[in-house]
Amino acid sequence: MTEEKDTNRGHSHAAPRSPRERCLMFPVVYGDVFDFALTLAELHRYCPLEMSQQQLADEVGSNLHLAQALQQKDGLYFLRGREELVAIRHERRHASEKGWRIARRVMRILGNIPFIRGVLVTGSLAVGNSRPGDDIDFLVMTSPNRFWFVFGFIGVLQRIFSRRFLCANYYLSVDHLRLPRENFYTAREVLQARPLFGGATCQQFQEANNWAFEHFPNAEHSVAADKETLERSGILGWTVDCFERLFGGRLGNALERFLRYFLKGRLFAHYASHGGEVPEDVLRSAMNGVELRFHGLSHEETIAQAFHDKSEEIDPDHNPRSKPKDSFPDEDSSGTLLFPL
Repeated sequence: MTEEKDTNRGHSHAAPRSPRERCLMFPVVYGDVFDFALTLAELHRYCPLEMSQQQLADEVGSNLHLAQALQQKDGLYFLRGREELVAIRHERRHASEKGWRIARRVMRILGNIPFIRGVLVTGSLAVGNSRPGDDIDFLVMTSPNRFWFVFGFIGVLQRIFSRRFLCANYYLSVDHLRLPRENFYTAREVLQARPLFGGATCQQFQEANNWAFEHFPNAEHSVAADKETLERSGILGWTVDCFERLFGGRLGNALERFLRYFLKGRLFAHYASHGGEVPEDVLRSAMNGVELRFHGLSHEETIAQAFHDKSEEIDPDHNPRSKPKDSFPDEDSSGTLLFPL
């Protein structure tokens, strides 16, 4: 029989109250937004307070408020009353294993597109929470002033194969690898991204965004082993190198300008299909050859709002806009909701 730890016996209902308790709850509440139960290692990795894994386990197990809010089963932590997440975690782990096999096969194609320097898997597959039929999200890093070429090439492959298997929704130039929005949401995305192609460039991406460790200090001490990255080799690698030498100068620059003019309509069409306009910062970065992203601020705000709704459900008396000044911020300079810590 599976043992389920329940420290609720003998206690009256009590929600997390202090800023510290909310910090300890943060990974579980955030995971609940995605129907994702966490292992102790994951709980530690994404806790915004620096401590050892054993210290975290002891505090979660002994704190009255946290014991009332959390349950543990089969080594997984989740919000009280959400036992179904254990079965969901196991089901999605199997789907994610299949997704990784597909991603590595797809990478054998993507890795031979000229001017691609590195690829990271992001989104649900990166954390093993992929459902059957989910898109496989890629962050693609390209040579400077060449991501419109890469974007166009991938677009052709999407029409030939399937957009679900080739969902490259973020493009970065290797000379602009530092992400602009340095908050908890972006930090989590950075730290859970998994290298798939171009190990050296993926490492440069992590180093350029080492600010993420300021939000999640334990991640430095509990980094999960990454899957072996793929690299170009053989006759295909030689052919790609020849193509890049041919289009690495003025001829390639002219082609890049043409593709930028020709393909920017796809960016407008994507955001229009989601009922909105291209955010000004997204358009500016794309036209300047810095980054091209298809998950704009609205996606981040949707997740942040879901997180806040879940937090208020757990602790209705908590108002994240009026918490102590010495606790973690939950708004950026523009007033956009981030996460109440």
